[in-house]
Amino acid sequence: MPCRAYLDGNYGIVNDYGLMFGECTDSTKVTNNPEPRKRIFYSSELSIVALERCHTAREAIQLIGELIETYGY
Repeated sequence: MPCRAYLDGNYGIVNDYGLMFGECTDSTKVTNNPEPRKRIFYSSELSIVALERCHTAREAIQLIGELIETYGY
């Protein structure tokens, strides 16, 4: 069952299942010519997608890892 509600700011914070995110900004490699269809996610979008779809931290970690492998970061 999808989540019914979540709270976000610039980053996802918590959903109605009690899944919570903390954020610590770090750097990432940025290039002028990214691969097509790659590097479309940033941590803020990943946290919100995880809050919309996941109930547990384990599910969120797996989903975020799959999204980064598929679409880059």
